[in-house]
Amino acid sequence: MIAPTFGRYQLIKRLAAGGMAEVFLARQSGISGFEKLVVVKRILPNLAESSEFVAMFLQEARTAARLNHPNVVQIFDVGKQDDFYFIAMEYVHGEDVRRVVRQASTMGRILPLPLAIRFCIGACEALEYAHGKRDENGRPLNIVHRDVSPQNILVTFEGGVKVIDFGIAKAADHMQRTRTGVLKGKYSYMSPEQAAGTPVDRRSDVFAVGVILYELCTGQRLFKRATDLSTLNAVSACRVDPPSSRNSAIGTDLDVILLRALSKDREQRTGSCGQLQLELEEYLTKHRLPGSSAHLAPFMREIYAERLAEEARLGVPVLEDRSVSPDIKPGTVTPSPRRPAPPVPVDSPRPISSALPLRARPAALTNHDDTTILARPFRSRRELTGVLGGCVALVAALVCVFLYRHLVSPATLLVSSDPPGATVVVDDGASSGETPVTLSGLTHREHRLTIKKNYFETATKLVRIDGGGDQTPLVVKLVPLIGALEVTTDPPGATVWLDRVVVGRTTANAPLRAGPLAAGKDYRLVIALDGYEDVDESVRFERAQTVPIDRKLKRR
Repeated sequence: MIAPTFGRYQLIKRLAAGGMAEVFLARQSGISGFEKLVVVKRILPNLAESSEFVAMFLQEARTAARLNHPNVVQIFDVGKQDDFYFIAMEYVHGEDVRRVVRQASTMGRILPLPLAIRFCIGACEALEYAHGKRDENGRPLNIVHRDVSPQNILVTFEGGVKVIDFGIAKAADHMQRTRTGVLKGKYSYMSPEQAAGTPVDRRSDVFAVGVILYELCTGQRLFKRATDLSTLNAVSACRVDPPSSRNSAIGTDLDVILLRALSKDREQRTGSCGQLQLELEEYLTKHRLPGSSAHLAPFMREIYAERLAEEARLGVPVLEDRSVSPDIKPGTVTPSPRRPAPPVPVDSPRPISSALPLRARPAALTNHDDTTILARPFRSRRELTGVLGGCVALVAALVCVFLYRHLVSPATLLVSSDPPGATVVVDDGASSGETPVTLSGLTHREHRLTIKKNYFETATKLVRIDGGGDQTPLVVKLVPLIGALEVTTDPPGATVWLDRVVVGRTTANAPLRAGPLAAGKDYRLVIALDGYEDVDESVRFERAQTVPIDRKLKRR
């Protein structure tokens, strides 16, 4: 069958459809056999009814078309054909992050932490480039993506990472507000200021990248709730537990990076995607983690080996239609359709549990060599009495054993902590040692365990001992203490660095807050202002606290 044409594009296969557009894999042809695979996003005709939307859409699409970066999906063409406004963009041979994670799970694989970080480093590169883009006259374009999500980050089979849909979200968001007066979109990846409907800047995209990395690292949704309203409320409240409390493989230094990127107050948030990228790159380097594109490519080829083999056999991309039903908002994660179960033949044997009659015959039992043993009555009352007496004696012995094990004999309990080396105190008594430690002689009641470690929150666990012997081991995840700095200088206007990362400038109105910061770690604090001597000192937290730093600068 000949593929339909759409202007100068031949539509090969529909890839997706939603409330705003249809997306097609298409072929662009030219002279002398020139051919190129592209993706055509065709805006639905009903959206063209609003001249305001069309003007904004075309302006945003033209702006996005100016972006030319290895981590940005390039736009080749913007126009109108047969009452459809459309965008023709680069075809990426790969999958979006959401589907990569799903495919890895299907293959029994867990996404490695360094590769999750690499996804977000690639997204940061794209966003930092777009945020700093200027026009031909050097004026900033003020591009903010507004819709950074796992669906809009693509991973190629060669190990590349690319971000799609720059500038499109602004027009879509404006249209949805105009039509309904309410906020639409992927709520769970919005920043608190975007969820509140207030103006956003590049720090909103920083927050979205933080949400994605948090979810990739922990395997748990951060703000997603059962309803849209509950999700928006969770985003607005912005209560974020340290990711290490959900995944012990995460170090406290990554906690600090993520919690700063996910700060509710954008003045305290990581200032740019470039800064977040630098922090993540330094984390990989510090821990010597294999998170380069050279490591990402073989992982992608491994989990998609079957698809790539099929593509090599057919000579064309193997793609599926990812359309969403009309009543689902664009961007909602839709599970892949399941194949219906094959019909069971009429003459096929039924499972054993359903094949047995409700009343099985009690007259015969079968032994191991399949010979039949007929049941018979007892021959005398004496025989019956002896059997009953033996049963009573057996039951009494079992009761005694049960009472001893569960009411008399002492119990032992193995207590471990993450990280280890925590002190364990039982019932406010003397210390029982450091984890991992075996507690012995526990009586049959409820015990209060206190687990303490420097620079971590004290944990309290109530343990009920219901039996003797070895109890189920107890593992306690300790939460690191988090603090902050509040820096003021005389005069104001000084630049403040923490561990070679700029956190902002001091002002005369309020202290510059830097955090969250982990307790028990030395931070290098540098304060610099032209014409004044630098302040270079070490800061350390011994507990969760806000430390004021007030420095009077000396002239050179």
